Amino acid sequence: MRCCVRAVLRASSRGLQSLSVPDLPGGDVANGVTVVDRIRALWHEAAVNDRAMPGEPVLARQLNVSRQAVREALIRLEDEGLISRRRGAGTVINSRAVTIRSRFDRRVQFSDLLAEQGRIPRAEVVNSTIVALEEPEASHLGRPVGSWAWQVRRRWYGDDEVVVGVVDTVPLAAGQEPPPSGAPPAEVSEAELGEPVEWEMVKPDAVAADESLSELCAVAVGHPLLALDLLGVARSGRLLYHALEYYVPGVFDFDFVRVVKH
Repeated sequence: MRCCVRAVLRASSRGLQSLSVPDLPGGDVANGVTVVDRIRALWHEAAVNDRAMPGEPVLARQLNVSRQAVREALIRLEDEGLISRRRGAGTVINSRAVTIRSRFDRRVQFSDLLAEQGRIPRAEVVNSTIVALEEPEASHLGRPVGSWAWQVRRRWYGDDEVVVGVVDTVPLAAGQEPPPSGAPPAEVSEAELGEPVEWEMVKPDAVAADESLSELCAVAVGHPLLALDLLGVARSGRLLYHALEYYVPGVFDFDFVRVVKH
């Protein structure tokens, strides 16, 4: 997806009038790139070059999509704090948002984040096992104490330096075989439970590494870590997985934008 978005950025740098994009009626996806992705790319180009965003009719014509698809994409960008729209005042670009490297509210692969920083990403599975859920893990996943789950601990490296430690827990139905140890929790939960993840509920925290986290993240005991506590939620509301991510400070800069309503 990212390579396609970069292609749109390169095209938009030659000017919006020269942009040629395949027809995506109704906001559908082509080659993994949505209307939101392409308009977000045009927003980035406009913000970097201090240009105005075209209006809905121009965007719809140039991207060869419906105005409804463009309108929905612009609402999404406004919710993300990238633009502000007011009747009669046009679209205002939040150019400061281009300085954000990683957002709390967007799910991005570790490998992509590290590659964008010029680092060589590598994942290592520390261990993988089937466990009987205890508290508080059972409550996190809405499962009875003693029910079975797959749990894997892994590290992510950037240039051979540990940058993230992860503990994933996915509930399993009785009799199910354990999944491949290197599989992401979202893929495992969809394969094992039959539902794709729709949202991740994220709670940030700061923790001091205990002996277990010291070993996982290759830091000294007591070393500060940024912790993200995540719950994967299906469209039905079912809890699909619980993930704990521990970030070594100084590698990733996470930010978010607060939209102030008037």
